Amino acid sequence: MSNNKLGNIIPILYPAEFKVSNQQRNDLISVTQNMRWQEQDEVDNVRSKSLHVIKEHKELHWLGQSIFESFNTFKNEVLRFEETEFVMTTSWMTFTPPGLASSTHNHNNSMWSGVFYFGNEESKNTGIRFSDFQNKMNGFTLDPTEYNNWNCSSYDWFPRNNSVIFFPSQTPHTVLPNKGKQTRYSIAFNLMPIGFCGRGDSSINYENKYNDYLSYVGQGDK
Repeated sequence: MSNNKLGNIIPILYPAEFKVSNQQRNDLISVTQNMRWQEQDEVDNVRSKSLHVIKEHKELHWLGQSIFESFNTFKNEVLRFEETEFVMTTSWMTFTPPGLASSTHNHNNSMWSGVFYFGNEESKNTGIRFSDFQNKMNGFTLDPTEYNNWNCSSYDWFPRNNSVIFFPSQTPHTVLPNKGKQTRYSIAFNLMPIGFCGRGDSSINYENKYNDYLSYVGQGDK
């Protein structure tokens, strides 16, 4: 279950924490141990071969429900997209061995993305950096006496275990180097609005035919 109270919101991400039972924690570990992975290189973290991890594993459907409960709180009470429904189009697992990181990237063909963290060494191997895609200083490089939301060019975030963060999919981000002794694990996902969006010549009607699945809330297992 998720904690639906609005958490600390900064302009580039929204975090929330989940209550995870011992059985759910064991299920996460079991899925990790039996996951099929892409080929590993010497630089980046590694992604699962599956792009629908939550959908394909019934024992993780509780996670899908918790994600949507938290995201719906965020989109309704903060973004005020109360009449817009979202679907999860993809979900995948990653692991980052000690010493490795990821290249800077964003997620195309998506509006909001997120990452769920579990079984990690908090503050040592969970770091993620978000780069600000807006040029706040209009091309100038200035050194502030203290960084804040108005003058920084990036955010470093160190999530807690059993927590999720949501962020705009186009935001450049990177997994910081794993400085711990354990492999870093997470489950990432993308979210898209469904149905009619926009107005006038900037409108579109997204269909659900080829999307992964709708919100788990109140719909049971898929």
